[in-house]
Amino acid sequence: MTTSSTTLKPGDMLGGYQLLLPIGAGGMGRVWVAREQGVLGRTRFVAIKTALSENAATEGYWKVLLDEARIASMVQHPNVCAIHALERERGVVYLVMDYSDGGSLRELLDALPEHRLDFPIAARIVASVCTGLHAAHELVDAEGTPLGVVHRDVSPQNVLISSNGQVKITDFGVAKARGQIHAPTQTGEVKGKLSYMAPEQVTTKDIDRRADVFALGCVLYEATVGERPFQGEDALATLYQLLEQPVRPPSERLQGYPKGLEKIVLTALARAPEERFQTTEEMARALERWLASEGVIVTDKEVAELVKSTLGARIEERKNSIDSAAQAIETGAPLEVPVAPQPETLSGTSDNVVPSAGKLGKHPMRWAAAAGVAALLSLGVALAARGSKDPGPPPAGSALVSEPAKPAPAAETPTPADSERLVITLRAEPAHAILFLDDGPPLPNPYQASVSRDTQPHVLRARAPGYLEQSKELHFDRSKEVLVVLSKEPTLAPKPAAPRPTTARPQPQQTGTPKPAVTPTRVPGELPTVTRKPPRPLDPDNPFDTRP
Repeated sequence: MTTSSTTLKPGDMLGGYQLLLPIGAGGMGRVWVAREQGVLGRTRFVAIKTALSENAATEGYWKVLLDEARIASMVQHPNVCAIHALERERGVVYLVMDYSDGGSLRELLDALPEHRLDFPIAARIVASVCTGLHAAHELVDAEGTPLGVVHRDVSPQNVLISSNGQVKITDFGVAKARGQIHAPTQTGEVKGKLSYMAPEQVTTKDIDRRADVFALGCVLYEATVGERPFQGEDALATLYQLLEQPVRPPSERLQGYPKGLEKIVLTALARAPEERFQTTEEMARALERWLASEGVIVTDKEVAELVKSTLGARIEERKNSIDSAAQAIETGAPLEVPVAPQPETLSGTSDNVVPSAGKLGKHPMRWAAAAGVAALLSLGVALAARGSKDPGPPPAGSALVSEPAKPAPAAETPTPADSERLVITLRAEPAHAILFLDDGPPLPNPYQASVSRDTQPHVLRARAPGYLEQSKELHFDRSKEVLVVLSKEPTLAPKPAAPRPTTARPQPQQTGTPKPAVTPTRVPGELPTVTRKPPRPLDPDNPFDTRP
């Protein structure tokens, strides 16, 4: 008998685990609190991620979960959320992992009045995440070959903090590693949350662990400033800030920001990967040194006190709900299943919102840029609700009441200029180059848009690291494809070493006829001058021997 994960209810068994309460849902899965009864009567609570629908429980989703379980289960580290099992039962795919009874760093920041932590607390939490990620980055296979794991989705949502102050990084669902059985990234696809992506991750270049370093820099910046380093009104503006705008130093946003901590943040956020910390372990050591220089020791107890004082009511409410569910299951009493909370957006405005027509105005280049980002997002920018679908019609009893449809306004007769549309395709080589049209924000490569014919000249620019920037003028006079081929930056030959200056002092030049040597005249009766021989060392065997 096949069971749909959407029909699961409290009390159902999956393997040796009894479902108690749904605590979260996203585009691809639902998360339950479940309990496992030990042989000695000890109850262990776990979190179980199930496929949200029968459509999600496909072979492809199974492979995604299998890769997540494979990576996370290989990491034996207290700062990584452990995976206990991956099973498929009665048509339901589920992943069993550690249960954290506290909350995420996202929840903690949102609940604080200024949406930021004290500097030492933030440094301690991020340093813990650094060490957990380093353990994942260092994974090797049975032959000792590095797996090249990159998390690719480091964000406050994926940092869990328990009520006892323990910090864990979770959700390796979009992680990249050698030997994966599913294709983690299709051509042109981007994985991660836009506000925490490294520039090279957006341009879909080959990435390594330093992309996670950049994401941790974003997390540390937000946790200490209360604002993200890259956060525009929409995805388009955020993308432009990430790729083109310099990072605003934290001290410019928050007075009294420690200089030592700021240096760590800005190093992690360096646009060039080689200028960042090369490992998360290196970043963790820098944070530890800064804490030591401040004379501050932050323990799990201090972190736990902050979690309890900030999220205490929410933690207690969830605990009571779990206890009530367990009691109702045991007594057979009816239990009202709460709706699992949806994952929060990255801020008040979601990262995947493309600007509306009201914001863009009528400028064709702004529309082109928006279309480009829309294409980029549709190709896989996995945000907080990865893979979510259209919500569909409201459920029965919804407060939303549909109004009679209003008649559409009469269409205006299009002018000749508006009636003729052109298809413009822009492309650059190498493939990771970024395109710019006029003074607009960056566009994906390649990029295609439908535009109106016009007679104004437009400038297409392309740039890529290690290549010379190129520009080309074009007109929207007909449908066309425009290709810009970049040339590599010339390699300068090393200059020949300059000859070393001589240290000998110049001798004075003699001029004229040399003077004859003067022989001293001896005065009568004066003793002649005797030239003494240099002293002769004593013979150690016969010091009294004075023979020459």
